[in-house]
Amino acid sequence: MAGDVEHHVHESPRSMTLPLMVLAAGSVVAGWVGIPHVMGQYLGHPPNAFERFLEPVFEHPLKSEAGHGTEGLEGGLMLGSVGIGLVGLLVARTFYLKNPALPEKLKTRFRALYITLLNKYWVDEIYDDVIIKPVKIISTYILWKFLDEILIDGIVNSTGHLIRGAGGVFRKLQSGYTRSYAGWILVGAVFIIVYISFS
Repeated sequence: MAGDVEHHVHESPRSMTLPLMVLAAGSVVAGWVGIPHVMGQYLGHPPNAFERFLEPVFEHPLKSEAGHGTEGLEGGLMLGSVGIGLVGLLVARTFYLKNPALPEKLKTRFRALYITLLNKYWVDEIYDDVIIKPVKIISTYILWKFLDEILIDGIVNSTGHLIRGAGGVFRKLQSGYTRSYAGWILVGAVFIIVYISFS
C-alpha cells in the first residue's frame, strides 16, 4: 500500500510552484518595506515606505496622543507574537514528532474541551439557530406564504375574478336581441316612475 502511495507522490508542476516562488520573494521584500521603528534604530533609521504610503489615510489619528505607541510597546508586541509562534512550533514538534501518543491522551483526558474546540465553540450552530432559521421562517411563512401568496396574489386574483364575473353579467345583458333591450328599457322606465312617484 505504501508503495502505491509513493508511486503517485510527485512535485507540483511549474505552473503552481512558480507563482508560489514569486509570492515568497515578494513577502520577503515586502517585510523590509515597513521596518518598525524599534528595529530601525539599529539599522540607521531607514525610511518606512509603508508608513509614508499610508500617511494620508492615518494622518489625523497618528497626530493624536492615542495614535502613538512607545517603541517599548512595539518591541514587546513583536517579541510576544514571535514567541507565541515559536511556542506553537515547539508544541507541535512535541505532539507529532517526539510523542505522537500525547495528543490522544490529552483528547481522552480533556474530552469536553476537545469536543468544544473541535466544534469551534458551536458558533456555526448558534448562528444557524439564532439568525438563519428565524430568517427562513419569516421569509417562508410571513413574506412568501402570507404576504406574497395570500395578500398580494389574493388581491390580484380576486380583482381578476371580480372583473370576469362582472363581464359575465354584462355579457348576458348584451345579447344582441332588440326585444331584450326594449324589455330592459321598459323595466328601467318603470323603476324611474316608481322611484319619482314615491319620493
